[in-house]
Amino acid sequence: MVDILVLTEATVSMTIREIAVRLRRAADPAAALARVRGDIEAAVVKSVRDGMAAGRSPDGLPFAPLKRPRRSGRTGPPLTDTGALAAGVTATVEGSSIIISATGPGVRRHQAERPFLGLNRRDREIAELLTNSFLMPLAGKV
Repeated sequence: MVDILVLTEATVSMTIREIAVRLRRAADPAAALARVRGDIEAAVVKSVRDGMAAGRSPDGLPFAPLKRPRRSGRTGPPLTDTGALAAGVTATVEGSSIIISATGPGVRRHQAERPFLGLNRRDREIAELLTNSFLMPLAGKV
């Protein structure tokens, strides 16, 4: 599996080339393409969840503080009390788009008060490069 979230810039370039080679040489290009899409989707979900756990928006801004203490007495960044929001985060690659969504209690309200869905700048650049350079051209050949 490819973990595009923890790679250095030099490694990203090498990994992207490796992805292209593997897709071109795959005995079943459709299955290889599906695996790459799945890896991108998993990496996006991990990025969103990591941001939530750190108490930061995709743009790197800290979440607004809680207006009042939690009833449960638990501590930690906003949006992390029960884990329900993080568990409800999904990502889907469709063409050259990555659709990020969440289900759970108060998603719309939480997203309005403390934006948590989205990609940080580095993840956006990597995802754009992968989808535009490899997934879109190969999707037409599969």
